[in-house]
Amino acid sequence: MEQSSIFIGRNTKPVFDKSCSKYYQKLTPIPTTLIGNQNQVIKIVIGSKNNFYLWKEQNQLEFYETNQTNPKPQKCQLGNEQIKDIKSGVQSHLMLTKSGRVFSLSNKKSDSEKMKSIDFFNDQKIQAIEIIRWSNFFLCWDGSLYVNGKIATKKNKKSTNRPVLFQRNISRVFGGIGSDHFFMTNTKNELYSFGKNNFGELSTGSHFKPKKPKRVQNWNSNEIFQVHCGSFHSVLVTKKGKTYSCGSGDCNGIGKTEYIFKEIPLLKNKKALRVTGGNQMTFLLTSENEIFFWRMKKLPEKLILPKMYHNSMTPIDFSCGTTSLFVYPNNQNSDLFQDQRNMFESKKYCDSELKIRSFWDVKNEKENHIETIPIHKLIVEFRTGLKIDFIQKMISQKDFCKKEINLFLEWIYYDKLENIPIIKKIFNYLTINFPPKNTLEDDFKKLYLDESSKDFYILASNNDQENIIEMKDEKDQDDVEKNEIHFVKIPVHKYILLSRSQLFREMFSYLQNSTNEHNIDQIKDYTNKSKESLEILIKYFYTNTIEINEKFNTEKIIEELKDSVEYYRLNQTSNFTLKLNRFQKSRSLMN
Repeated sequence: MEQSSIFIGRNTKPVFDKSCSKYYQKLTPIPTTLIGNQNQVIKIVIGSKNNFYLWKEQNQLEFYETNQTNPKPQKCQLGNEQIKDIKSGVQSHLMLTKSGRVFSLSNKKSDSEKMKSIDFFNDQKIQAIEIIRWSNFFLCWDGSLYVNGKIATKKNKKSTNRPVLFQRNISRVFGGIGSDHFFMTNTKNELYSFGKNNFGELSTGSHFKPKKPKRVQNWNSNEIFQVHCGSFHSVLVTKKGKTYSCGSGDCNGIGKTEYIFKEIPLLKNKKALRVTGGNQMTFLLTSENEIFFWRMKKLPEKLILPKMYHNSMTPIDFSCGTTSLFVYPNNQNSDLFQDQRNMFESKKYCDSELKIRSFWDVKNEKENHIETIPIHKLIVEFRTGLKIDFIQKMISQKDFCKKEINLFLEWIYYDKLENIPIIKKIFNYLTINFPPKNTLEDDFKKLYLDESSKDFYILASNNDQENIIEMKDEKDQDDVEKNEIHFVKIPVHKYILLSRSQLFREMFSYLQNSTNEHNIDQIKDYTNKSKESLEILIKYFYTNTIEINEKFNTEKIIEELKDSVEYYRLNQTSNFTLKLNRFQKSRSLMN
């Protein structure tokens, strides 16, 4: 039987019971017969009474009622909607789709298949959702923040479940399942907080409850990765992985009440990746695959994880409710985004540029100085649907600054949309649809199928004794025709290979510096990979998925792909290996 990869921990005693010294220290595996193929799980969302939703690959959503001995999944009918995010609270369960619509999900078995669309935003598209104890937040693409529940009732001075406009020019909002307060950032990179403030959990320097959102001093939203709100405390994680906390000393992890964010001493040497929690419990995931937790009257301590998670080669994720914790493999496709982000930040191998006017160059004391921003032509043109010359002409007429263009390029390279008003202004000026219809993953899948734009190809040898991979420029197509007997041509995009594999970057560098008349590079394939495994690897570069045709020798292909990891030196090696192992497990489970 396949080994379970999803574990659950539960608190069987009241939250305020200080005698519960082994709280959550025991994680129990969930049988594979209950959830099925656990390798497909993307996210687990826990609702009230420990009922939970399971979001799986291929856009599947299942509901489980845990008070049954052998609960059976209730499949939600999603139609054509693609899941983007799911949030769960005490009374509300929301699903956000990639099309910008929000659906309310039921937490009852009889209604679990039903979804009710929330359609009262004047046809505005929603970019993010958040939940606290008695209120829901809906952040629109234009920066408008809507809210329903208790906060909406107080704002309207009458009971209503209909979302009302709460604030404008908001970029992000943070909450928590057991909190009565929240944080939000605006387009000026300022951090604000609002709600109950009994123990300084708003980080405003006092315990007084503000009548309107109050700015949290000394914080720039560009530094903030996440904020988690507990019942009487708040935890902030920076983009550098530092962990800060404020609020009640009983549950903030510091040991004494703090009225502004202070770094947690016991976590100073740990790089935090994500934080979550329920009521007075807080869980923090680190880059070393460790989970730290703290509770009432306790300081952070390490959670004892199953052996399979004792190394960072198997990245994990977690979800927390009021009394339950799920720990499971991280199946989200993050390596594609990370590679594209690295390409944007490194500025290497760029083949084009955008010129902008800097009205004052302080260093050289020049007015109307022209600056250049290096770009990769392929990804900019494909994602925008516009030619570089046209984009250059338009931004020159409008005099966009370097900061604004970089915000636009961050979306192009890795889907980052942080300062919505500026991004929207550029989109509208270039006549691009806003919000974007396609994600980075959607566009890369289309790019894989777009044969016309492929500007490079790989010649894979079918000769087992002389298994050589040659790389040639399109200019050498005549030479390719002569060698068609020995080589099979695989069209690719040069940019994709550069962004995903260190080996290909070294090969292209050699090609650029080569004095060879035909500009040809050859490398020996010491792993004896077949043409089929190379094609699967290249498709993974585009789609982040591993697909092996049943007509091939699956076991042989998998072994070749494992050898490819070190040979091609993939940037995100652990993610590729993890996906390959899960594919192998799912195949063995089917057989």
